[in-house]
Amino acid sequence: MYCPSAHTSKATSASPKQPCTLGVELEFVAVVPDNSEFTAHDTVWEVLRKPISLPCPYNCPQGHHELRLPVDNQPPSYWQHHDDDNEYNTWVVGRDCSVRLSDDEKPFYPNESVYSDVELQCRILDFFNPTPCPHNQAWPCNGQPLTWNWRDEITTMINALKQGFNRPGFRVFANGTCGLHLHVGRHDLGFNLDTTKNVMGMFTALERCFDAILPIDRIGAYEDDRFPLPSLISASTTAIQPWIPSKGFNYTSPMSVRQFESLANSVMIAYDKSDVSDFTNAVKYGASIPMWIHRVYSCRTMAELCEYSHPHQSSVNLQHLAPQNNSPGGWPGSLPKKTIEFRLHTGTLDVVEICAWIDLLCRLTVYCENTSTTTLTAWIETQWDNADVTLVDIARLVNAADSTVRHYTSVLLTPDYATNFFNTATTSQAPDILTPLTTQVESTRLSQTCRSGISARITQKLISGRYGQFPNSFLKKVLPAELLEGNDGRYLSNEMEEEQMEAWASEIEERARLAIDERQRWDSRRGASTCLNNLFD
Repeated sequence: MYCPSAHTSKATSASPKQPCTLGVELEFVAVVPDNSEFTAHDTVWEVLRKPISLPCPYNCPQGHHELRLPVDNQPPSYWQHHDDDNEYNTWVVGRDCSVRLSDDEKPFYPNESVYSDVELQCRILDFFNPTPCPHNQAWPCNGQPLTWNWRDEITTMINALKQGFNRPGFRVFANGTCGLHLHVGRHDLGFNLDTTKNVMGMFTALERCFDAILPIDRIGAYEDDRFPLPSLISASTTAIQPWIPSKGFNYTSPMSVRQFESLANSVMIAYDKSDVSDFTNAVKYGASIPMWIHRVYSCRTMAELCEYSHPHQSSVNLQHLAPQNNSPGGWPGSLPKKTIEFRLHTGTLDVVEICAWIDLLCRLTVYCENTSTTTLTAWIETQWDNADVTLVDIARLVNAADSTVRHYTSVLLTPDYATNFFNTATTSQAPDILTPLTTQVESTRLSQTCRSGISARITQKLISGRYGQFPNSFLKKVLPAELLEGNDGRYLSNEMEEEQMEAWASEIEERARLAIDERQRWDSRRGASTCLNNLFD
C-alpha cells in the first residue's frame, strides 16, 4: 500500500519557492450490521487506527514493517464536541449531518444494518515535499523517520478503509449527498490578493469546463428571478429540455450565481437612483464573462473580492481568507485556516478521482500564484469564448501530472467511462445483504455521470442564459442552428443589434421596477428590508 509515487508533470523537479499545502474532507456513508461491536463511524476509526503493513522503501530483508497510519488518537465522539480544537496534525474521523441515504436508496437499506454519516478530515499535507509522521514513527530496519508523500498517504488511507470494510454486512460508499472538499493553502501564510483574483478568474471564466466533470444534479446556476436571464425564451425544440433547478448544489454554488446577484444589485441601484449611465452599462455588458472578469480583477481589497464568494456555499469558498475571519475575534475558539476551499467535486472514495482533483487544483493554485494578473487575464480573454477549451487544456496549462491529464481525458472522451466505473464499484465486494443498496447507489451515479446527460445539462444552462452572454461565433458553434433563428436566443448574444438591445433593456427595466415596488411595499408594511437589500451581507 505504500510506495514512491510515479506521477510526472511538466513542472521542474525542484519545488517552487512558494509553499503549497492541502487538506481534503471526504464525506461518505458507512454501514455495519446492527449487532456490530461499534457504531459505523466508530468502526471507521477502529479500522484506520490499526497498524498496517508497509513495504520498506530501503529494500531491507524483512521487506515490510507494521506501522500506524497518521490517524488521531481520539474517537469520533470526542471531535463532535471539540471540533474547534482540531489543529489538523492528524486525520480525524468526524460526522456531517448533510450526509444521508436518499429517498431512492432507503428501500434497499436492510433492517439488519445501521449507517452513519462520516466526514474523514485529512491532516495538513505538503504538496511538494514529504510530510513527517505525526506519531514520530521510524523505519525499524534503520531508524530513518517515516514520512509521507501526499499521494501515497491518501491512497493508503482509503485502501485501508476499504479493506477494513470488505466483509459481509459492512460497506463504505459516497452517494449524491456527499462532497469532496479540498482546502489549498500556504501553511499559515495565506494567499495574496492577486493570486486569489487569478483563481477566481479561472473559475469564473471557465465555469462550463469545470461543470463538465460534475454529476448532472451538481451543475447549478442562478435561480433568482430578480434579473431577466438572456435565455432562449421561445425555443420550440423538444430536443433540449427546459432548465430545472439543481437538487444538489446548495453548498456548491458556482461563480456565475454571485455575478448575477451582483448584476441584479447594480441594476436595482441604478434604476432606483435614475442613473442612466450605470443602468446602460449594466444592460450592455453586465451579463457577460468579460464584465465578470473585470469585476473580479477590479477588487482593491481581499474583503471586496470575498464578496463574490458565499461563505460555505460557493464552489470556490474564500471565507477563510476574509479579513474578519483572520483577525482576533473573527472565529472565536478556532484557528484561522487561511485557505481557499474548493467545494464543487462530488463525493467519492475512488483514489484516482481524488488524487487527480487534488493535483489539478494544487497545480492551478500554484500557477495562479506564479502568474501575473496581466498574463492570466490575457489568456482568459482568448479562452473564455473558445468552444473547444476543456479541463484537459487547463490541466496542461497548470502543469498537472501526466496521470491527471490522462484521467480527465478519459472522463471527458471515453464514452463508457461511467459504465466502467459502475462495473468496478458494484463488483469490488462479494455479494451480501448490502449488494442491492450498493447497486442502487452506483446506478444513481451512473445516470448522473453519463456523458450525454452532462452535455445536455450544460447546454440547458447555456441556452437559459445561466453562463451569461456569448459572441455569435461561439453560439453558432455549440448550438443547433434552429435554436438561433428568429426570436430564439435574441438576448443570448453579447453582440445584439440596437433593436434587440432596446428590448433587452426594457425587460430589465420592468423587472427592476417590479422589484423596487416590492421592496417599497415590504418596507412600508413591515418596516423591514428584503433580500434585495442584503445581496452582499
